[in-house]
Amino acid sequence: MESPKILILEDEGPIRGMLAQKFSLIGFTVFEAGTGEEALLIAQKEKPDVITTDIVMYPMDGTTFIKRLRESGPWGARVPCYVLSNQRDPELITQLRTIGATDYINKAETPIDAVAEKIKGSLKK
Repeated sequence: MESPKILILEDEGPIRGMLAQKFSLIGFTVFEAGTGEEALLIAQKEKPDVITTDIVMYPMDGTTFIKRLRESGPWGARVPCYVLSNQRDPELITQLRTIGATDYINKAETPIDAVAEKIKGSLKK
């Protein structure tokens, strides 16, 4: 069986590296992107099984990334996309779900093992 593919969009290199290492250790093929534009290109080429994105990034924020991903065609409209952020604004979290985020995970409050298990577990459904 082919290993699941994940695309990690995170503008902070150390956080991106830590996530990439964790997902690699649990059997994922990992693709990394530091910007939304880069992530859109990788996503369309590699068609990962799941994507994670931060929200606060420049020049393209995570909200714009999700909107553009969802508008990119049938695959982009349905691929699970998890938001990993420290934003606590309930209106923002509602907006993210409205535009197609699969779930919101608070980075500071959720151990990396729990993040990985949640995402891995969701792919088994």
